[in-house]
Amino acid sequence: MIELFEPFQQFLLAYTLSIPRVLVCLLIIPFFSFRFIKGMVRNAIVLGVALPVAFGLQFQLPIDSINVLTVALLAFKEAMIGLMIGYLLALPFWLFESVGSFLDNQRGALSGGYFNPAMGGNSSMLGEFLQKTLVILMIETGVFALFFTIIIDSFTLWPPTNWIPEPVIDGHNVIIQHMSNMMQKVVLYSAPPIAILFLIDLGFAILSLYSPQLQVYFLSMPAKSLAALIVLSLYSATLWYLAGGDIKQYTDLPKLFSLLFKTDGV
Repeated sequence: MIELFEPFQQFLLAYTLSIPRVLVCLLIIPFFSFRFIKGMVRNAIVLGVALPVAFGLQFQLPIDSINVLTVALLAFKEAMIGLMIGYLLALPFWLFESVGSFLDNQRGALSGGYFNPAMGGNSSMLGEFLQKTLVILMIETGVFALFFTIIIDSFTLWPPTNWIPEPVIDGHNVIIQHMSNMMQKVVLYSAPPIAILFLIDLGFAILSLYSPQLQVYFLSMPAKSLAALIVLSLYSATLWYLAGGDIKQYTDLPKLFSLLFKTDGV
C-alpha cells in the first residue's frame, strides 16, 4: 500500500525543491514583485514554472535518504541560487528605474521629502514609467518569455539535488562588473536630460543674483519639469534603442552562469 504512494511522495518532494528558486527569482524581478502581481496570480505563475522541473526531478531523488533537515538545506540553497539569477535578470529594470529617479530628483519631484522627512520615501513617477515601458518593450520583442526559459534551464546547470556549485576563481568579479556597468549606464543614459536641467538651474541662479527676493528654487521646478518631459520625449527613441541592447544580454546569461560557477551543463 505504501508503495502506491511513493511516486506521489517523490513528486511532492521534487515540487518542494523546485519552488524556492523560482519564487525568489521572480520576487527579485520588479515586474513580479508584490506591488504588481499579488496572491493567487503570483502563486499560479510560480507553481506553473516549477511544474515541469518537478516532473523532470521526480525520479532523481533518493527519497529514502532525504530527511527534513536535508530538504530545508537544499531549499535554502535553491533560494540563494534564485536570488543570484533574479539579481542578473533585474538589472535592466533597475537601470531604467534609476534613470527616471535621477530625472525626478533633478527636476524637484522628490523634493517633498527634503523639507518634511515624515512623508517617507517617495516613489519616482518617471522611474516607474520607464520601468513599465521596458516591460512592454520586452513583451513586444518576445524577450519576456525568455525569463522563464532561463530559470528552467538553470535547473539543468545546477540541479536541486546538487549542493553548492563550485565557484569559478574570480567569479564574484562578474557580478561586480555587471553592477558597475549598470551604474555607468545610469549616468550615461540620464546625462542628456540632466544636462538641460543643469542649464536651467544655472539660468535661475544667475537670475537670483539680480533679484535676490525671488524664490528661484521653487520657480525653477515647473520649468525643469516641462523641460525634462520635452527632452525625454525627444530622447525616447534613442533611449529605447539603447534598451534593446541591454535586453539582448539575457541571451548571454547561460554563458554568464558558467563564468560564475563550474557547471556540467551547456
